[in-house]
Amino acid sequence: MARCSSATGCEHVTKQDDKRAAVKARLAKAPSPTARTEVLRAHLLRRARSKSPTWIDELAELASECDVEPHVLRATVSTLAWQARDVGQSLPIVSADDAGPASTRELCRRYLHGFRLRFDFRFEALGAQVPVWLKADPDDALFLALSGFAGLGRQASRALRDVEESLESPNADQVTRNVCLHALWFGNDVDGQAERIIRLSDEMINRGEDEANLYFWRAYAFRRLERFDEAMVSIDRAIELHPPGMNIVHQDYVRERALIATSKLVLAQVAMHARQVSDELRAEMSSQLESAKAELRKQQEDAQKVVSDSLLKIVEILGLFIALAGFLVGSGVVAFRATGFWQNFASMSLVLLGSVLFFGLLRLVIRYRPQRR
Repeated sequence: MARCSSATGCEHVTKQDDKRAAVKARLAKAPSPTARTEVLRAHLLRRARSKSPTWIDELAELASECDVEPHVLRATVSTLAWQARDVGQSLPIVSADDAGPASTRELCRRYLHGFRLRFDFRFEALGAQVPVWLKADPDDALFLALSGFAGLGRQASRALRDVEESLESPNADQVTRNVCLHALWFGNDVDGQAERIIRLSDEMINRGEDEANLYFWRAYAFRRLERFDEAMVSIDRAIELHPPGMNIVHQDYVRERALIATSKLVLAQVAMHARQVSDELRAEMSSQLESAKAELRKQQEDAQKVVSDSLLKIVEILGLFIALAGFLVGSGVVAFRATGFWQNFASMSLVLLGSVLFFGLLRLVIRYRPQRR
């Protein structure tokens, strides 16, 4: 037992011991894990909002002495880590030793360190720390979830597997599932990201683990799937569950709500303009098709006229040749029967005149082009 250097010091130690005993008594009487988490949070909140992270060691001592369940410990560290971040508290020093399971003290420090890096979105730093912690505690669902969070934030290949292993772990709890849901929110390159978020959030809601951030991430997933009405219901639920204070988080919710409304409006405008363009293109195509049909009919009629004219000329030319043949035969017979010079002269003149007349008519037929209407 520690000695007291003065009466004041002894009185201070006594008060601390009394507080510790009172906390242990409340923990023993707490009817549920949620109640035990609230006892620890209330006892350590003031110190968690100070400049020193030594409160985490007292939490570790209480956890060891009172056999606090792992999910209660994680929930307490998660809640108080946010408070420590809010006041700019320094990060706790963690051991780099990966030989064997960590002590309760070291485990609490690693939980706190991991949550602080997660809240600050320091994916690289978290990704460098978690593998060391996993070597010491490879089955810890929270370390697996934090590894998936760091990996999805950096688009690492194994990240999704870490998330799935954390969800399947026998020591998974509300806190680890919450971290996995947060990790999936960053997995923009994951196939079926939105569906995964909705599926996990459905499971957590059925377990009674719904809270404001769950509905915020769920709203994002619905927006990605263009299910805007469901997204609006989810973000309104997130705003409703959000506790007083933390205005920055509240602003994130409000921005998501505005984004949902804007996305719905933009998509409706795009669909409307797409229909208008489609109708205009359809009308334009129909007009061009009718014009093409009219032009085709005109060309067809012109072709038919050309063929008709050609056939008519061929018939006319054949008629002239038949007439010439008859004329020549008749003239030949006359010339053959003619007696005397003048009869022969008349016959040959008639043949010559008939030939000239034939060629004149033939040239007229060939050069004649009927006027087209």
